Amino acid sequence: MMLPSYVIYDELKGQSEKRIRNKIKRIKAEISRLKKEIERPDFSSERVCPSPETQLKMNFEYLDAAKRALSDSGYEYIPTRKERKAAEFTEKIECITEMFFTYGGFFHGYDKYGIFIVGDKAEIKPIDVFPLAEDNTLIRFCEKKEITEKLYALRMGEWKSFYRPPYPILDGYQWDLEIKYDDGKKKTFAGSNACPYNFDELLEIFGIKDEEESENESE
Repeated sequence: MMLPSYVIYDELKGQSEKRIRNKIKRIKAEISRLKKEIERPDFSSERVCPSPETQLKMNFEYLDAAKRALSDSGYEYIPTRKERKAAEFTEKIECITEMFFTYGGFFHGYDKYGIFIVGDKAEIKPIDVFPLAEDNTLIRFCEKKEITEKLYALRMGEWKSFYRPPYPILDGYQWDLEIKYDDGKKKTFAGSNACPYNFDELLEIFGIKDEEESENESE
């Protein structure tokens, strides 16, 4: 059982600067460990309770609580270079105009999806997907806010530019995400046989279902 984040805050507020900073350091180390565990190609959360995904989610909340405790105790939190870079990405989410996601493998082909944002509206649609429905049932329209809120939750600014497994894997899959901004600049993420810990949430944004989920629906 994991403690609620307010317990961490109450425990740290008013404590010495050194104690709070050491707690923040330990939480960051645990977040890093959990990310690496979940991102392993052979990862499985079976028989683990709470799951590593839940542990990671809670540790993000613990980190926020510890930072608040530091600030409310009269000390300044100075972001690391990595955190500043992540914050810069987050600040530009509202400036995204297009996103293109390519996913697949050499033997099965690659599917491409796109998100197009104009004003406060967004269009999500397959661009080059096989088999592509002859009608437009795969095209979805929504509010821009729906997309941006999901992107904020992904913490994409913390992602690595490229993901690869710690050991060689033959065949497998590759993916690429290209993000375009209203100033003409671009940002890309990619991977080969490896992906971020919350990759499934990215697939959901593009309306992509994994094979296991699709099989369950067809039964």
